[in-house]
Amino acid sequence: MESDPTLPGDETTSLAAPSTVSPFEPLFMTLVEAEAETSAWQSLSDQAMEPNPFFRPEFLLPYLHYAEPAVVSIAAVRRRVGGQLVAFAPTGHRKLGLSRSAPLVWTNAYAPLGTPLLAPDCAEAAATKFLRMLMMQTGPLLALPEQRLDGTVAEAIRAGAQALGLKVAQTSSYQRPVLAVHGSMASYLSHFSSQRRRRYAKGYRRLKGQGHLVRDHLRGVHAAAVFEDFLALEQAGWKGEAGTAIASNPHLATFARKAVEQLAAAGCLMLDRLRLDDRTIAAVISFRDGPRAYAWKTAFDETQARNSPGLQVVLAAMENYFHHDALVEVDSLAGRAPSLIDDLWRERASFGTLVVAGGGLSSARLLSAKGDIVARDIARLGAKRLDSALRRFRKT
Repeated sequence: MESDPTLPGDETTSLAAPSTVSPFEPLFMTLVEAEAETSAWQSLSDQAMEPNPFFRPEFLLPYLHYAEPAVVSIAAVRRRVGGQLVAFAPTGHRKLGLSRSAPLVWTNAYAPLGTPLLAPDCAEAAATKFLRMLMMQTGPLLALPEQRLDGTVAEAIRAGAQALGLKVAQTSSYQRPVLAVHGSMASYLSHFSSQRRRRYAKGYRRLKGQGHLVRDHLRGVHAAAVFEDFLALEQAGWKGEAGTAIASNPHLATFARKAVEQLAAAGCLMLDRLRLDDRTIAAVISFRDGPRAYAWKTAFDETQARNSPGLQVVLAAMENYFHHDALVEVDSLAGRAPSLIDDLWRERASFGTLVVAGGGLSSARLLSAKGDIVARDIARLGAKRLDSALRRFRKT
């Protein structure tokens, strides 16, 4: 920990252990230790105040085993009596602002949601203990990226920080498209202009005019059984050419196959696809966790680009979301870069990074960390836009 005798910011509050024994115990776990807690971890995942399919053992364990085994550790909190987990998140470290090595909740392009798993019956207390353990570990600065800023977990984190006398700021915020699943697909599309609806129908008719067009909605093991079709479709497109398709990296491919298999067994996997004469021309993979679904990956046959198979398969997936009785919302997982979802889904949710800081320099730490995060996000977005422009140029 950085030397800072006034941590977290005044003389009356301290991150040191409280005088009374807490009912919660902090845990920093290795991958092997986390696997030993799979039952408790699974239970917390199923009842978490806000779901996060990327922090479920079905997804995270394959990722840590095969994709990035050395860069992520596990921070958790459990009850001293009973042993149930009440907080859980994978974490990493990086230079952040004034701090040489600050802890942060792990996210990446394959897991673009950083919501820690919190038990709903003690969320604020669990968040307080979670923050305390991370701040005590390496220093008075912590970043939690890809948080739903208006969500109940973000509210618990802010309350926990306040209880510890820490300062919280949000930065790099953006509006992510989400789909509110109520009513019917027909009712949802009725808000679009008639010209737009005709354009969607015309694209579908063009595809149908080429042969036998079938829309499949598959769940669980039936969805997992056709995952290889998705991998092949993605590999055949620009991602395969650029070497960024899942199948381009054997370690990522193994992780994805294992994660899809295990999520399917847990009833969390959905796959929508379009088949033209038994050949898959577009597919969307979604994870369902509690009352929400998450549109994880989309791929389409780029030789059919003028007929918009990607748009058509998203429309097909939307219709099936509306038919799913347990769903209330679908998260697009779309980042800051423009996507076709932007025009299809009207609702928006605020996402961004929460930064927590303490000590006598807490304001300076927050300011420097916010500047660092924004600069990195701008650089990533610029790189994506440049890559997109280069792809368009090569096609001309």
